[in-house]
Amino acid sequence: MAMSEPLGAATAARHRFCRPDEQLLWAAYRRVFYFDLPGHDPYGKPHKSLLRRGAEGFGGFLLDGVEVMLGDDEGGESGDRPPPPDLIVFGPAPGCLAHRAATEFGTPGTSGRRLWALTAHRLGVLAVAPPPDPPKKKENRSLARRAAGFGKGLVETGRDIGRILADSRERYGDNIEGEPLALPEWSPVQEFARERIVSVGPDTRAQGRRTVPCLRVVLADGSGLDFLLPAADPAMIEHLAVLVSGR
Repeated sequence: MAMSEPLGAATAARHRFCRPDEQLLWAAYRRVFYFDLPGHDPYGKPHKSLLRRGAEGFGGFLLDGVEVMLGDDEGGESGDRPPPPDLIVFGPAPGCLAHRAATEFGTPGTSGRRLWALTAHRLGVLAVAPPPDPPKKKENRSLARRAAGFGKGLVETGRDIGRILADSRERYGDNIEGEPLALPEWSPVQEFARERIVSVGPDTRAQGRRTVPCLRVVLADGSGLDFLLPAADPAMIEHLAVLVSGR
């Protein structure tokens, strides 16, 4: 990992999600998700034409030419194509468990980092907490006070700039030489208890004319989540199966 990159997903999950006695099985960052729901497009909106519904297949996302829109060819994302997915939310019908929970995943088709963590007790998704609003300053009513405040602000700004210029430590993204690695304030926004999860394990998903590996989480009503994996490496798939089983 380069020093300018954020901490790994497993490290972040252990610090921000896991309880002291909770075993972490798997963690990963995901940025872009789309839907695979009958009668709906990848963004979760109902199709305008009923004729399109027959071209879809449960668990077979990006059929009906949609793979062209999202970049099914080996060239990947280019031009004005939407970003390729790394997570698919699927289900037998709108309003399923996965569909309802996706309101906390962000906006479909839009890049936004989320941290996913699977433990022996639950599956959770976390988002970075927004920074607190700066405290509001009371308005100085007199002109003299305003001028004094302005002058003080210039002095403080000058001091801050001086400190920054005098600090010769190397900076790597959010990390500073000699300081602990920066860890964002990840906060859970959605959780699935283990009782609501039917199965977790490696699988494959049809993505246009290709078949890609994924980690599939199936929920109690048959809906679920496909975490797309970068390559069909048998050793990696086997290792992933061992991880999520807790063996």
